[in-house]
Amino acid sequence: MTFLLRRLLQGVVVLFGISTLVFALTWLTGDPASVLLPISTPPDQVEAFRHRLGLDQPLPVQYVAFLSRAIRGDFGVSVRNRTAALPLVLSRLPVTLELMGAALLFALLVAVPLGVLAAVFHGRAPDYAARFVALLGQSLAAPWLGVMLIFVFAVNLRWLPSSGAAQPQSIVLPAIVAGAYSAAGLTRLLRASILEVLANDYIRAARAKGLPRRLVLWRHALKNAAIPFVTFLGIQITFMFGNTVVAESMFAYPGMSRLALEAISTRDMPVIQVFVLLAGVLVVLVNILTDLLYAWLDPRIRLA
Repeated sequence: MTFLLRRLLQGVVVLFGISTLVFALTWLTGDPASVLLPISTPPDQVEAFRHRLGLDQPLPVQYVAFLSRAIRGDFGVSVRNRTAALPLVLSRLPVTLELMGAALLFALLVAVPLGVLAAVFHGRAPDYAARFVALLGQSLAAPWLGVMLIFVFAVNLRWLPSSGAAQPQSIVLPAIVAGAYSAAGLTRLLRASILEVLANDYIRAARAKGLPRRLVLWRHALKNAAIPFVTFLGIQITFMFGNTVVAESMFAYPGMSRLALEAISTRDMPVIQVFVLLAGVLVVLVNILTDLLYAWLDPRIRLA
């Protein structure tokens, strides 16, 4: 409990830093009033708009007001959609989380079998094949991979839809694009971790006792090899979140990452601010869950 409270406090500090960056985004492209209003707006109306939003106040005063509104969930109104920014982004969040979950499932379904096979058959054909697939997955750019998947499975074979989320199978191609790079990295790490564990004395002792090789692998080796794997998995989830931006854009997937791209193109600052803060919250939560899972896998760790 002490560890959890400490990590939550650290998360609050991180979110405070992110909120400072989010506030800085307001002034990154110049005067916010000039950005939000049409170019043809008369100067007197621009000044009235700036006064109404408090943009004529000193920056520290504006920052305190921004934090006060953010704590209440008030980030203003979307310039493009003419609706409150926070509910708008939150309405797209489940779609993005669903895509991230599918990408994570794909990465695990690829990485765990390939990593185990590569370690068990070290120096033989399955090992070389798994390493080639992992190297290929880390070498292919996500946009190129998305184009190839659309060309093969949507255009030629017509097995899967190329855009939207109207059908259940619509998530398959975006999930592959979002999870391919992470699957490759996890495969290589799991292979290396298992090989390192298999070289330990307690593994040789278990084999000397006559335990079946499969039992030694799954009960003794894999759990210890999972410790660095889980740590790296937490990092890769943040990469998956970044890749959802590419996937949602390429496949017209209606998640919050696509909404953020549309907001950037129209300079919709309230939506961008909400997106950045929510992304920070997701990263903090993933890191805390990773630490807790790490401690569960290795009872020697004392979180408190």
